[in-house]
Amino acid sequence: MVESFYVFWTLVLVVFPLAIYIYNSLALMTIAKKLNHSHPWMAWIPFANIALILQLGNFHWAWTFLVLINLFNLIPFPWTWMFLIPLLGGIPLVVLLIISTWRIYKARNYPEWLSLITALSLLILLSVLALLSFSPFLLMIPYIMPIGLLATSTYLIILGLVAWKDQQSKPAVRELFRAKE
Repeated sequence: MVESFYVFWTLVLVVFPLAIYIYNSLALMTIAKKLNHSHPWMAWIPFANIALILQLGNFHWAWTFLVLINLFNLIPFPWTWMFLIPLLGGIPLVVLLIISTWRIYKARNYPEWLSLITALSLLILLSVLALLSFSPFLLMIPYIMPIGLLATSTYLIILGLVAWKDQQSKPAVRELFRAKE
């Protein structure tokens, strides 16, 4: 009984996140190669993969440093306004990442609105993880976990499609009208 408990939590805390990280890195590296980025290996490095997404979306890699503003959350300050500092880095970075994925999906000839579904699924996943950290919600794990799994699988499926399934380019509207004449 105790051994199965350890096996389960080893799978949940080590194997599944590692598999998701490898899949995410492979997909991002494939997208970077197909968009002719000079350093697709950056997909494997934790903060460099954020810089890679920003670069593929035609932003400068230095915007990645917005993550460092969130480190202020680790320092206890007596002033209440200091708790708003993480929002100054996190929210703009999320907006830049959504715009970057919008541009990446457009460059790969996929519908741009898929980036909004990707962002929504990641937001749902983070909300589920936040709910699980509060003890009153521990009784709701059987109800909350399927939502998190659905959000994760949605993100991974969309990322895999964009990475490994090539779309034909969309014909311009003028070319469609010329073909009818």
